[in-house]
Order: sequence, then structure tokens, then C-alpha cells
Amino acid sequence: MKDSVKAYLENRFEIVKLLRQSDKGTVHLAQSKETGEFVIIKHVNLTGLPYKILRKNPNPLFAKILHCAEDDKDTVIVEEFIQGESLIEHLQRKNFLNEDAAQKILLQLCDGLKFLHALGIIHRDIKPSNLILQADGVIKLIDFDAARIFKENKSEDTNALGTKGYAPPEQYGYGQTDSRSDIYALGITFQKLLGENYHGRLKNILSKCTEIDPKNRWQSVEELKSALIRQENIHVEKSFNPLKFIVITIGIFVLYNFFNENQNKPLPVEENSIPQIEPPKVEEPAEIPVQKENSVVEEKFTFPEINLPPTPTINPPAQIEQIPLPNIEIETPKIETPPVVDNYKTPEPFQKEIATGNADYVKAEYFLDGERLHAWTDEFDLNFADVKPAERYEISYNEWNAWQKVSSNSTAIKFPNSVIEVFVKNFSDKTFKNPQLEIIFDNNGRIEKKTLRGNDIAPNQTINFKIHLNQFRIDNPHYQIVNAVFDRIILNFRGDGAEIRGSNANITFHFMQN
Repeated sequence: MKDSVKAYLENRFEIVKLLRQSDKGTVHLAQSKETGEFVIIKHVNLTGLPYKILRKNPNPLFAKILHCAEDDKDTVIVEEFIQGESLIEHLQRKNFLNEDAAQKILLQLCDGLKFLHALGIIHRDIKPSNLILQADGVIKLIDFDAARIFKENKSEDTNALGTKGYAPPEQYGYGQTDSRSDIYALGITFQKLLGENYHGRLKNILSKCTEIDPKNRWQSVEELKSALIRQENIHVEKSFNPLKFIVITIGIFVLYNFFNENQNKPLPVEENSIPQIEPPKVEEPAEIPVQKENSVVEEKFTFPEINLPPTPTINPPAQIEQIPLPNIEIETPKIETPPVVDNYKTPEPFQKEIATGNADYVKAEYFLDGERLHAWTDEFDLNFADVKPAERYEISYNEWNAWQKVSSNSTAIKFPNSVIEVFVKNFSDKTFKNPQLEIIFDNNGRIEKKTLRGNDIAPNQTINFKIHLNQFRIDNPHYQIVNAVFDRIILNFRGDGAEIRGSNANITFHFMQN
């Protein structure tokens, strides 16, 4: 690695953890000193990799390439950190995919690989450990260290890279790899992810993917996608059996005729039963006469008078007995007050005072349990609106493992009684209107958003917002893809009337494992 590249990386990023090391190179998890975002920094002892092409041609299937530097010996890549679960973890837990999940993931891969193959890039290392399933169901394909650019009229690959058991025969010197090589790896991967005892509707499609001779496989991912959609349509048609439809239709028709024919038939009359009395037929006039004033409309029928027996007189008792009511205890609802924060100290905002009128802005300052965050920004009379200053906290395994669970049947935990406070002071000579604080909680890719709104801020006035962290849940760190969990709380303050200093903050919690 060139010294200039090394210096650039050290200036921009802080190394958090070594994720992988091999004879191919190293993979580190790092954090941007400027934005607080997590990235992957890879140092690969190879050249001619297609990362520069991927950087210019982004796609939802693979991580965004942020930087790429290459010399005559090695390649350095900085790419987006993908949060989610590796499909190899499904295999390790024997948590096999069902057909519907496998179908959805395969269709995503077909679309992404179509884009990749159109660029002339063959991945050559598709396998469960290189497939990351995100919380929203989006699949990501990582690790292009074995990838190559397809070249016409070449008999075989220069480097025989890939993973045994997933790579096709041509990847080991029996010919040049092409798009059908990735199709072979897809077939092997999903045969394993569906389980060795799988015999469902995708079996024949995957079998054709894994033919030894590339000519007998699907010739492109477009062909594979068409076969998947066609098989899905057949499955839907079979699930709606036409014979069942015909039988049900005939049954409805027969029942309808039966009830229609018997609807107006009189019930049979047995001997000694009450005879049926037909009501007199009443012919309705063709036109209803209009009643005029002082006129009487003739009634068709009159009802006989019925003499009811006289109503007996009931004398009330001299005194009504008082029935005692039972004592009912009404439980007053408990109003939950914010929890008391351990080791809390009162914040001291705006130590660097500015006379009102001498500055035309409002300023926001952030505190966690009374401790000031981003205090270094006070040394600069600048607007850091485009920079999200990051504060990072490491939480040991023994600490977070003792935190309260969300519920007895859940593996998720929640923050203890900690509080974030945001103080906002108006240093301008005008009222600052519609102040609001947006809270974004990123729990390993699961996003929660809330907005707190405050009253207008008069000149020289201060307001504050409080956020109790125990309202947020943290998914069990044991199930994450790397040996740590990174939860973030991003705060964005905004309003109308003046420039904002300290308009945002980024607080990251690093949950360490054993």
C-alpha cells in the first residue's frame, strides 16, 4: 500500500475491529471520523479486480464502493458496511429457507447478476457466507475478491480462485468462466439453503443450474429468472384446482334451484292440525288518492274492540327498604413518570455565552446523562450542518447482557435509564419558529423515527428536549453478523428563522461480545 493511501485512510477513518485475515489480505471494520458511518476497509493482495467498475456503476445487489486504490501489487477498497444476517448462519443453525423465501432471493440475485454480467464481471464466489439478508428482505452479494472481467477468446482463467464445493469445474482450469459459472454457484448455494431433503418445485430448476457441462445449464440469468417465474405461475394454477371450481359451481346451482322451487310451497298439513287461514285479498288502487284538507281516507279494514280487564290497583308499601350498595374500590390509574437516571448530573449548557444580537443563529448542544457531547465544536465559530459529529460508546458484554429484556419471551433487550437532552438557545434577534427534533434510531438496520416539537423560541430564550433511551429496544447482539452490534441514534434539529449551529448529532453504541 502506498504511503499516501495509508495516510489518507488514517486521516479519514478509525479502525474498529479486524474482521478477517488470510493470505489474500485483511478486512477491517472502521468508522468515519467525519460522519460516524461504519465502513469496511479491505486490503487485497491482488490487482485487476473490478472494484473501480463497481464504484462507477452502483447496484442494489452489492455494497456501495466509496474508495478504491490500486498499484502494481495490491488493491485497497473502502466500501459500505452491510448490516444483516449471513445466510451461512442459516445453515449453521439448520434453519433452511422455505420455497417462497428462496424464490424471492433468487429473483433478486437474477436481477443483480444480469446487471453485473452486462458489465462483463463474473463474481466467481457466490456462496451462503457471501450473501447477506437484510431486515427488510433485501439480499446483498459481497466479496468481489475472486471476481474477474470476462475476456473473449480466452481458453481458461489466469487465477483459479473461488470456494471448493460451490465453484464449477471450469473455474479450476477446465475452461474460461462466464455467466454460467455464477449460475452453477447459485444452484449449489440454494440446494444447500433449502436442505438436502428438499424435493419441491425448485428442485429441477436448481438441478439444471448445476450441470457439469455449461452448455446444459441455463445459458443466462434471464433464462433462469423466466424459469422461476414460469414455475411460480404453474404452482399458483395448481393450487386452484379447476375440478374443485366446477364441483363447487354445480353445488351452488343445485342448491339455488332447490330453494327457489321450494320457497313458495306451503307446508304439509297433518290431521287435527290448525288449518291455514288465507288472508283476504286486497286489491290496491292503480293510483293512491291524495288526501285533501278536512277529508278522510276510507280504511279498508277495522279492528274489533277488545275489552281488557281493569288494571288492579297496587298499593305501594309504606316505606321502601333501602338496599345497601357494595363498596367499589376505584383504582386510580398510575401515571408513569420518567425513570431516574443513574449517575445523572445536571447539564451545564452554553458555557460559551454570546450576546444576543451579536450572532444571527440558534445553537443546539447535546448531553448524554448530563455529559456534554461534541464539545469540540465550541472551539470553532462554524456551522457544522453538513457534518454529523460522532460520539462512540463501547458497552461490554457483562454490562449489556445484564440489561432488562423487552419481554419474557423475547431475546431483545432495552437501554437502561439513560437520557439524551438537547438544549437550544436563540442567539438571534428574531423569534425562531417551529423548532423540532427528529430522532432516528438505527437498530442493526431496523429504523425507528420520532419527531419532538417545541414552542417558538424568543430571542435569548432556551428550550430543551429530553429523550429517554429505555423506550428503544436492541435486538439480541448474539445473532449479528459481526462480533459486535452497532446501534445509532441520529438527531436532526431544525426550524425557521435563523441559521442553526449544531443542527445534528450521531451517537453510536458499540455492544461488545465475549
